[in-house]
Formats: sequence, C-alpha cells, structure tokens
Amino acid sequence: MYIKRKIEDVIISAAKQFPVITITGPRQSGKTTLVRNVFKDKPYINLELPDVSERIQQDPISFFNKYKDGVIIDEIQRMPELMRYIQGIVDEHKQSGMFILKGLDARYYFYRDNHGNEVDLIIPQGYEISGVEIKSSQTYNKDFLKGLTYFKKVYPERCKNNLLIYDGEDIGKIKDTEIINFRSIGIVGT
Repeated sequence: MYIKRKIEDVIISAAKQFPVITITGPRQSGKTTLVRNVFKDKPYINLELPDVSERIQQDPISFFNKYKDGVIIDEIQRMPELMRYIQGIVDEHKQSGMFILKGLDARYYFYRDNHGNEVDLIIPQGYEISGVEIKSSQTYNKDFLKGLTYFKKVYPERCKNNLLIYDGEDIGKIKDTEIINFRSIGIVGT
C-alpha cells in the first residue's frame, strides 16, 4: 500500500515549473516508489540494470529519441554523461517536467549502527561532519536529539554542529544542535 507523502505537492509544483526534477537520497528511502507514483504516466528506466545501461551507452541518441516526452531515469549517478544530452534536449524543447531523475547522492549519507542508533542525514563538510534529524512532529521532544547525541559521541572530533528540523517552533540551540522549523530553511514552500 502506497502512503502519500507531504513532499509530493512540492515535487508536482516543481515539475510544472522546471524541465528537470532530481530526487536524491539514501538507498531504500522510498525515492523510486515516490516518483513512480507521482509520475505514473512517465516511462521508467533503471540504469542499475546492466543491459539497460549498456544499450543506452551504445546509442544514447536513440534512447532519448524514444522518449521525446520525457522519462524517469533511476540511478542517474551511474551514467553522469547523460546529463549533457538532457541539457541539450531541455534547451531545445523548453518543456516543463520532461525528465525526472532519481538517484543516490553520494555526498550525503545516513548513519545506522547495529544497536538501533541512527541519524537521518550526515553531511560532510571537509573533515567535519554534521548530523541532521528530520521529524514531522509539531511538538519538540528531547528524544529527537538521541541519535544526534550518540553520533557526536562516536565522532567527537569531527561532529561539530548538528541540526534538528521539525514542524514546530524555532527553538534555537540546545547543546551543539540547532533546532528549527522546516519552513525556516527556505527550500520548502509554506
């Protein structure tokens, strides 16, 4: 059973404004399920399948000619050279929502150990790393900081600043963690 996500409206709105939408995140976080449900009318191509990526690599022009109205391309990070073709097509056709790109953003990670300690997002910044927890609650709970606190103990020299994003009021800083409402980050519509 598919569960509708709050981010769907933002993605649909973006697809009406921009020719290319990119969805990135950690493995097994629901990206494919999300895009295949939101863009049911678009063909879906998975570059993780060797035969698919080999065919496209041999003749990328034929591939893109087959999908003149656009396509969902999964695991786009496996073939970054396709971005040059996509840019050319987008510049020529200027059509919104043509390409839905999905993949793993190797610059970002999540943390989970075998004892159930986890952090939703790890952002490397040179040698330092920052942990980010994302909660849907409108009410702050001190347990929201549990994973971040543990993570800081594991990496005390590298983990300098953490962030808790949730749906409540901006609180400011508690210890080394900034606590803000998701609307304060300026990338999600209110």
